[in-house]
Amino acid sequence: MHVSTFAEAAHLTDEQVRATVLEGADAPCWSAAEQALIAAADALHVRATLSDAEFKGLSTHYEDAKIFEIILLCGFYRTVSYLANGLDLPLEANAARFPVN
Repeated sequence: MHVSTFAEAAHLTDEQVRATVLEGADAPCWSAAEQALIAAADALHVRATLSDAEFKGLSTHYEDAKIFEIILLCGFYRTVSYLANGLDLPLEANAARFPVN
């Protein structure tokens, strides 16, 4: 849903939208700050924690208040996914679908 609603306003290129699904945080289309942010979000999704290196990577680009916000936002979206999946909610008709290639 966010791609349909916010990708253009966030100035995401088609390459960046594809990279969110088909590539890792180290995709060349991302800035160093974006790579640190994506790596942190991926780590929180997989392990529900950040390694010292991941936290240091974020700290290089973001102040502590922003890092706190990043962690909270990742947790919020995890909660949303639990609700949507647990309740088997239908996909939104106007939402973008994940790219295949």
